[in-house]
Amino acid sequence: MRAIFFSLLFFITLPAGAAIQLKLVLPTDTLSVGETQKGKILVSEVSDLSQLPNLAGLIFEDTLYLLDMGPIVNTSSEISSEVVIVFSKAPKRMLLDGKIDDKLIQLELSSSLKITQDKVVEDFIILDSGYSYQKSKRWYLIVITALLVLVGSFLFFRRKKTNNKEKLIKKRLKENILSAVEYEDIVAVWYERDQILKYFPDFQTDYKEFEKVLYKYQFAPHLKKEDKDSVIVAYQTFLNVIKGGLDGV
Repeated sequence: MRAIFFSLLFFITLPAGAAIQLKLVLPTDTLSVGETQKGKILVSEVSDLSQLPNLAGLIFEDTLYLLDMGPIVNTSSEISSEVVIVFSKAPKRMLLDGKIDDKLIQLELSSSLKITQDKVVEDFIILDSGYSYQKSKRWYLIVITALLVLVGSFLFFRRKKTNNKEKLIKKRLKENILSAVEYEDIVAVWYERDQILKYFPDFQTDYKEFEKVLYKYQFAPHLKKEDKDSVIVAYQTFLNVIKGGLDGV
């Protein structure tokens, strides 16, 4: 009853638009850029964390990427959730901002945490959507593909009605998804993740499972053949699960 009372009290007194304050706890005080690390997030207010959606995929200030988030655990001493994180660069401050569902999330880092950058990681790009991917060495193909998509979209809007737009886009995405075999093809498909999840929302859970494997190796300074093979196997598993959902597209 006491916990419920304080939870309601916080909810009533929390100002509209107030940031949710979280604290990151790691088992080590020293990490390298690109090194994945398990830890947990804590919240001091009872109601904060219980109202949060899963934060997997959230990036804080182009600095810290939250790869995965486990279920919320409520004990007598704390409310917490197990997480997996990775730093893309050393933080400039110990309070990082992130945003999800128009709500500001502030993540406090330990003052003793030190992030080292043994090697310059030049092949990471942070997308506006908050997701990271490794540049393909065949960048020119991506540029050409992007130009073809733009030209195709322009012609499409001139000739087709609005009710045909979704069918054409879904058909193109289906072809790209099913034709991806090599690692570079899979990365090119991943580049269209926003459209894939928009037009195939039922794929979201299985797609995130594939992304967990992809993100694990994307941050490696040197990608090995075994790493690429692991991504390919994860993608094939994703295809086997969702193929039925592409029928009739």
